[in-house]
Amino acid sequence: MKQTKAIDCHTHCYPEEVAADPRAWAQTNNEPHWAELVAPPDRKSIQDWATPEQMLEAMDHAGIDQTILLGWYWENESTCRWHNQVIADWVAHAPESFIGFASIAPNGEVRSQLEAAQALGLCGVGELHPGVQQFDASSGGWQTLSEWCVARDWPVNLHATEAAGHPHPGSLPTPLNDFIQMAAQAPDLKIILAHWGGGLP
Repeated sequence: MKQTKAIDCHTHCYPEEVAADPRAWAQTNNEPHWAELVAPPDRKSIQDWATPEQMLEAMDHAGIDQTILLGWYWENESTCRWHNQVIADWVAHAPESFIGFASIAPNGEVRSQLEAAQALGLCGVGELHPGVQQFDASSGGWQTLSEWCVARDWPVNLHATEAAGHPHPGSLPTPLNDFIQMAAQAPDLKIILAHWGGGLP
């Protein structure tokens, strides 16, 4: 009988220097939206932090065999490229346990970013956010990304803001109709709508 693996398909990872002072790091790297979500000055952060060893220990405790390390929907291409190297380093640390997805800026040099991420050993894209990263189904960058991913059988994880759940301060909406258009344009693209599809199912 074939044994199935337990895979956590939505985690994020950051180096210790980011976790030490995320707000200062975000200000230095011009990532205000990330700072608003994970390092708000007026409330508790929604983000928790872990080293690779702590992540592996938590996985073992929860009975998780593998976890997908998602990139973030950064506002700057340079931050995406930096984060992809961080993710690749984590994957190299525990290649049997970690699977790396690429952080991509769909409004930047998309093909170059994807090829660089592939060279690092990553094998999917996401998490992406149309509202934060300023793209939609009609954007040239998105169309390039979806065609590239279909050709290589790479899944794409898209942030879906909760439409039927509790509000998160600082979150931006993700229109469902645009996700439908994306799927219709590229029916062979493997799309993952994060957060249970925004709670709609």
